[in-house]
Formats: sequence, C-alpha cells, structure tokens
Amino acid sequence: MRKFVSPDVYSYTPIIDGLCKCRRVEEALGLFEEMEREGVKPGVITYNAIMDGFCKEMEREGVKPGVITYNAIMDGFCKKGMVDKAFELKVKMGRDGLKGSIVTYGILINGLVKLDRFGDVGVVLEEMKGKGIVANEFVYNSLIDGHCRMGRFEEALRLRDEMLSKGLRPNSVTCNVIARGYCKAGEMSQAEILLQEMLTERIEVNAGLFSLVIVWLVKEEKRLDSAVRLFKEMLFRNLRPQDSILTMMVEELCKNGKHQDAIDVWDRMLEKGFGVSTITSNTLIHGLCESGNMKKAVGLLKMMLEKGVTLDKITYNTLILGSCKEKQIERGLLLREEMVKKGIKPDICTYNTLMRGLCDLGRMEEAAALWNELKKEDLKPDLYTFSTIIDGYCKAKEVGKAKIYFDELGNSGLEPNVVIYNSLLQGHCRGCNIIEAFNIVAEMKTRGVSPTAVTYSALMHGLCSVGQVEEAKIVLNEMRESRLQMNVICYTILIDGYCKIGKMNEARNIFEEMCAGGLRPNKITYTALMQGYCKIGNQSEATKLLDEMVANGVDPDRITYNTLMSGFSSEGRMDEAFKISDQMSERGLVLDEVSYTTLVDGMSSVRHRKEAASTLRGTMNDDGGT
Repeated sequence: MRKFVSPDVYSYTPIIDGLCKCRRVEEALGLFEEMEREGVKPGVITYNAIMDGFCKEMEREGVKPGVITYNAIMDGFCKKGMVDKAFELKVKMGRDGLKGSIVTYGILINGLVKLDRFGDVGVVLEEMKGKGIVANEFVYNSLIDGHCRMGRFEEALRLRDEMLSKGLRPNSVTCNVIARGYCKAGEMSQAEILLQEMLTERIEVNAGLFSLVIVWLVKEEKRLDSAVRLFKEMLFRNLRPQDSILTMMVEELCKNGKHQDAIDVWDRMLEKGFGVSTITSNTLIHGLCESGNMKKAVGLLKMMLEKGVTLDKITYNTLILGSCKEKQIERGLLLREEMVKKGIKPDICTYNTLMRGLCDLGRMEEAAALWNELKKEDLKPDLYTFSTIIDGYCKAKEVGKAKIYFDELGNSGLEPNVVIYNSLLQGHCRGCNIIEAFNIVAEMKTRGVSPTAVTYSALMHGLCSVGQVEEAKIVLNEMRESRLQMNVICYTILIDGYCKIGKMNEARNIFEEMCAGGLRPNKITYTALMQGYCKIGNQSEATKLLDEMVANGVDPDRITYNTLMSGFSSEGRMDEAFKISDQMSERGLVLDEVSYTTLVDGMSSVRHRKEAASTLRGTMNDDGGT
C-alpha cells in the first residue's frame, strides 16, 4: 500500500478494527505500532478498537501485549483526555503481570496534570514512591507546567528545588515552562530574572520566552536598551524574532530618539540572513523621516535596494513626505521618478504630498501641473488634494485661481469642509477684501459648516489689518456667543490691533479680560503690548511688562528685546538700550542685525542731536556778542 499512497488514520483504523473483530489481535497490535513509527496519530476509535480487541483476546487466549504497547495506548488515551481509560489499562496491565515503568507513570501524571486533577497526581506519586520508582525530568516538567498554568509558582519553584536536591538538573524545558508561567500570570519581573539565569547558565531559551520578555521591556518598562540586548542574544542563538516584534522595537526606538539602535537592529537581521519585512523597513524609514534625518533615510533606501528588501508604495511615499517636510522638494520629485521606474505606480497620497511641498514653497505652476498629471493617470482628487491647491493659491495671493478649484470641488460631488473655507477666507483677508471674507462666512453657515476659532481669528486679523479694530471686537463677541473655546490667539490679534492704532487703554482692557478668563498671555501678546507702549513713548510701562513676562515664566525672544531697545533708542536713552542688550545676551540670545542696527542708529541720533545743540549754542553766543 505504501508504494502508491501514504496511509493515514482513516486507512489504518478500519483495518485494525477488522483484525480485532477477526481475533487477529497480534496483527492489529503490529499495525498499531507501525502507525506510531510512521508518525500517524491514532484517533479515539483506533484506541477503542485496539483496547476492546486485545482485552477480549486476553480473556480468550491469554495474549499478553508488552509494556511498550500498553504505554503507547495509554499515552493516546491521555492525549485525548481519556485518562480514566488509561488507568483501566494500567489495571489490566498489572493483572497481566506487567509492572509499570517510569514512562508509564509519567504518561499518567501528565494526563492528570492537563486535566488539573492534582489530587489524583498525589496518589500516583505515592504509588511510585512505594514501588521505589523515582520521578525523572519528564515527571517534574509535567508537574511544574501544571502548577505554572494554575498560577501556583511557589509550588513550581519548590519542585524545581526538589529536582536539584535529587541531583536532577533542570533542563531548558523546565526553565522555559516556569518562565512562561510567570509571563502568563503577569509576573514579568520574575520571568526576566529567570531568563537572565538561563542565559548565564547557558540553558537553551526558546524564541517564545525571548519574545514575551522583549515585548514587556519595550511596551511596559520602556527599557529599550535591555530589549535590544535580548534581541542580540536571540540572534546569537540563531533565533529569529517575529516580524511584529521587530516592527514594534524599531518603532519604539525611533520614537525615543534611538534611531541608530533601530538601524542596527534592522541591519543585524540582514547580516544574520533572516531578512526583514517591508513593514519593518517602512517603520524605520518613517522614524528617520519624522526626525528630519533624511540623509540616513535615503541611505537606508539604497541599502534596501542593494540587499533585495522588497519596496512598496508606502516606502516611497514615506520618503517623499520626509523630503517635503525638509523643503527638499527636488529629492521628493526624484523619488517619484524612481518609484515609477521600479514599476510602482504613484497614488493620490504621492501626488498630495508633492503638491503640498510645492505649494508650501509657492511653486504653484508646478503644483498645478501635478494636478493635471494625476487626472491623466485616472486618479481622482480627494478633499485633501482640493484643500492643498486652494490653500496654496490663497497663500500666493491668487484667490481668483483658488476660486476656480473651489468651483470644481463643488462639481466633483465633494463637499468643502471648514479647512477649505478658512483658506479662502484667509486669502481674501490677505488681499484686504473684507467684504468677500464675510461672504465666505455667510456661505459656510448656509451650507451647515460651523465656523471655528480659526475662522473668527482670520476674520479679526483681516479687520485689524485695515484698521477696523472695533469691528474685530464685535467678531470676538460673536465668537464668544457661539460658545467656541476662546484662545490666546484671538485676544492677541485684537490687542495688537488696538496697539497699532494707539488705543492702549482698550488694548490693556482686552489684556486684563483675557487673563481674567484663565488664559495665559504668550510672548507674542506681551511683545504686541510693549510695541504699543513704546510707540507712544511709554517705555516705563513696556519695561514693567518685560519684568512681568519673565516672572510669569514666559521667555522673551529677540523681537521682544529689539522692541524695547528700539523704544529707548528712539528717545536717545542709549544707556537703557544697552542694558536691554545685556539682558538679551545674559539669556543666551545672540544680537541679530536688527539689534545692531537699532543701537547704531540710536547712537548716531544722539551724536547728531549733540552736534545740533552745540551748533545752536554757538549761534546764540555769536548773536549775543553782536
């Protein structure tokens, strides 16, 4: 039969059953043992047939199977959870004059442990003791595994110590069982300690235990260095970590600024010949791009190509995004060309990213060309695509062109969102077209798009830029009535607006209102007020604001200091101006071109005033002498 097809349990069982029924039990037992040798696992029906057959035959003709046969059948029953039948066989075995071996008892104990029948286990152990049969590693491992599964670690460790006292050295199975038991119970610290002991004693550790401890170290303990060390131990033992664990390690290392460690993990896998998944590689590239390390990200791409790592759309899109964030748009465009050469078709995400990069640089013609190209490639612009091109033209002060795309959006079946409306509104405000800006807000409300804090802030900024500060205050009140979260930005816009038209009392009132509402002024708020006070020559109040700012933990910047220096310099109070420059240096801020120009112009003005006064006095003296 074996010449034509490999027999399975369904082939053996009917023959064994038939032989038993024909009272040819010895042949049936021989066939059963052949199953074991061939690696074919008997089923419950097989065991029942054998048991019934040779038991009946034993009664009729005294056929006596050997201990090995009994053990094999008992093991089968135990594996199927039929432990009571295995014990019935043990009784028949004894009646036949056969003594159970350590293997027999080990099989029975293992079966009982799996069913959590530890009470019966104690009986079996006592019987073994009475017959002088000493438990071996298999028995201890079964017991330790059972206690660990039930969370009884003290008993498991006691059994381990008992093994040692009897001269039995715990093997890798024993240690791995205890360690994994700790893991299942959440006792990860103990699992780590035992793992370290196993490594020190050079006991074999399985990949599963390594993985459990590494995940815990990374996710729960944030001990990335320890996790990397265990990763290296795995590779040293030719154990391959799962792709999911590798990806997790690389991601967490990158998040914590350990990019070189992440690269080392990736590289060591390739050196070992294990290979790295595309997902893991993409995760590493993403981490490098997010940190602004584009040089290493592109270098990694080259290594991937050299070492045959599979690249996909995500790989290139991630690199293109990183390049655009770093304002390296040319590199992004080259990467797109490369992906096309590799047979990877750019998707809408690729185009959106490149268009955003071009729009941010004001290169609108090229962004529009990409728009046309993606449509030729049968790609459909999504809401982000429309938002990108509209915002780009608005920032370039070409609102007319932005409106063309906005109209196309309406015909595409997509609904404009608040982001797109805000872009148009800001575009009109930049062009001082306040009426059209209000029309945008009206359209938003008509179409059920609720204005946000950004909407109101943009409108206020536009009004203030044309000197309509009181109207901006009305918008602020409308924003408050809309129950939107008031923020420091909208208050600062209004404060700056009042300062620019010299209404410092109103500016101060808005400032106090903001503080009373629980909002903390930022350095822009303080600087706007200082500029207002300096403009009307109230340097004293401006200086008080600087002190208040520092006392409240708000760090002044160069603009803040330059504002004060300019105020003092314009009045010829150069000693105070130089004191401000000293404070600036003490806080680690380097004087810039504006700082030096302010001081030089101030000194020149003072000198000219002195020369003019001296000339005037000389003229007056000459007139008096005449």
